[in-house]
Amino acid sequence: MYGWSARDPQAALSAVAAVPAVSTPMIIHASVEMGRRGWFSAALKGPVTSTPFKVYALLAPSKGASLPAFALGAVPVRLPRFLLAALAFAAVRRLAHGRIDARWLMTGFTAWWVLFYVWFWVTHPG
Repeated sequence: MYGWSARDPQAALSAVAAVPAVSTPMIIHASVEMGRRGWFSAALKGPVTSTPFKVYALLAPSKGASLPAFALGAVPVRLPRFLLAALAFAAVRRLAHGRIDARWLMTGFTAWWVLFYVWFWVTHPG
């Protein structure tokens, strides 16, 4: 997303604005926050504001973030979400080990993500 936005910002903006649960006001708010606080601080706050990371990736080139700085900063911004999900699923797997077949467990994990995103898109329309 960063590279696309650096090459063709209008096309990248149109694509991101068309994503479910992303709205023009959300993009404007993220842009204002990035201008006010810097891209990294604004992106760190993104998960609590339900702003997808792709919005920050879209805006980062126009806010002066170099590709190496953006790539390095993406790790701490995204890591907490991935760690929480991994820990939650590891705990469920540990509790279910020996009681639920691995295929059913994987089906449950997949269903959870699908249901989560359906809920997210319904409650955060773009």
